[in-house]
Amino acid sequence: MWAAEDASLHFAVDGDTVTIVDTMAGHRGENILMLDGREREAHGYRIMATQNRPDAIDVAAIQGSRIVSRIHYEVSKDGATLTVRSLTAAHDGYPASEQKRVFTRA
Repeated sequence: MWAAEDASLHFAVDGDTVTIVDTMAGHRGENILMLDGREREAHGYRIMATQNRPDAIDVAAIQGSRIVSRIHYEVSKDGATLTVRSLTAAHDGYPASEQKRVFTRA
């Protein structure tokens, strides 16, 4: 498990399938990613996930023909921290945003 101020992430890996359970500000969510680069329907978007390196996962959320969000998960070389970077375009009433969160092993 990984923890930051008001958030935690738990990853479960089974082959090319990664389940991420997140708890942020008291809300819990779960995302199941297939790391094969194929688009799959989830939460009203088409989600595409890849793992080009053993220490990183990239996720894109697609709506129509447009990528509306990109998330990059990367474990530090020493394995002590997980950095999550997200870039979201304004869409469907959501504002554009760019975020970076650093989690430590819990």
